Amino acid sequence: MKEYDIILVYYFVRKHDYYAHIINGLSKQYKIAILLSDEENFYEVHRGIGKVKNTDKLFRSLCVKLGAELVYINRPLKAKLVVLPNYIDTYTEHYKELFCKNVKWDELIALLPIFCHPTGFEFLKKLNPSLYMAPAKYILEMKMKKENTYNLIENLNMVEMGFPHKKYSIFDDAKFDIDYIVAYPSHTHFLESKKKEKEKYDFISTLYKLLGKISDKDKVVLKHHNNRDTQRYFSSSSFKFKNNLILRSLIVLNDFLIKISPFKYKLYLIGRKLKSIFIESKYPSFETITEYNNLGLESFLPYIRKGLITGISSTHLHALKNRLPVYNCDPQQDDEVTEEYHKKYLVDCCNGELFFDEKNYDRVPKELSNADVVELLKSRLNRLGK
Repeated sequence: MKEYDIILVYYFVRKHDYYAHIINGLSKQYKIAILLSDEENFYEVHRGIGKVKNTDKLFRSLCVKLGAELVYINRPLKAKLVVLPNYIDTYTEHYKELFCKNVKWDELIALLPIFCHPTGFEFLKKLNPSLYMAPAKYILEMKMKKENTYNLIENLNMVEMGFPHKKYSIFDDAKFDIDYIVAYPSHTHFLESKKKEKEKYDFISTLYKLLGKISDKDKVVLKHHNNRDTQRYFSSSSFKFKNNLILRSLIVLNDFLIKISPFKYKLYLIGRKLKSIFIESKYPSFETITEYNNLGLESFLPYIRKGLITGISSTHLHALKNRLPVYNCDPQQDDEVTEEYHKKYLVDCCNGELFFDEKNYDRVPKELSNADVVELLKSRLNRLGK
């Protein structure tokens, strides 16, 4: 039976970006394992994960470089400390049986993500974790109260774990020379329907206007959302214009036609494409800078000097915690997928102006700012005699 100080139970890359930072903070002192499924056809069985298969494999290899070992659920394992996210509920019954049979521990800690789903609690509670930890615990509590599921966590021994991305950063600063990063939002807030074409156009138009206010001396890069390895949302890279003057003239003409024409839907679509082409022709893609471009944005924010430019996104909270200005280019006021608890950290739309109110930093509670998951895990290991 292989033994470790810590086993981090793993589902897939988009759920566990903080694992790399935890490993970086602990691997010099502790023996760490990443626990994977034993399914040979894992990416085919979990089809949504298959969309980021290449990114997932790259992230696993990064964790190994940072000092972890990859282990599988079909072998007996023992750890002083096991960290188990509630995503385990998405695994098969066979996986859960193997977990209970093969994985032994001195202490089990459950990890509840910021937008935790209540379906995982039944299995977690059967395993009787001694501690529950959550990033942005106050958001999780607000979410579960809104959904009438707060009773599931009300009496748990739960602590704030914070965000480890900046203190335990995983890349070399010299790799990056970036003033502003444009992080395109996912499709979630721009549902594929005609009624949303205006909203997509408004986002790109606000972004286009804002970028026009940034000095050409500042270095701007574009990062597409990491919900798949390819087929970027908002990308127009298949279209090229050799003459930017013609492109700018078409943009001005299209904006004018939108104001006077009753047939706006196609004009919104054309305008979005034209402005996207201009933006992508002027600024480099993040994938030209690093092979890890499709990892979560949170891991790269520590290297950005002047600001995060994005839409409606939970990355606002991460940037604010890093005291990095946020420029929200999505003018939507009553987005149907945005709840009150999201508004606790979402910065108002910038309306294309390069202005950030530093009072927004006050949105981050001291409990979140001061929390340190690496020190938390160290203290638990010290109690266990390591």
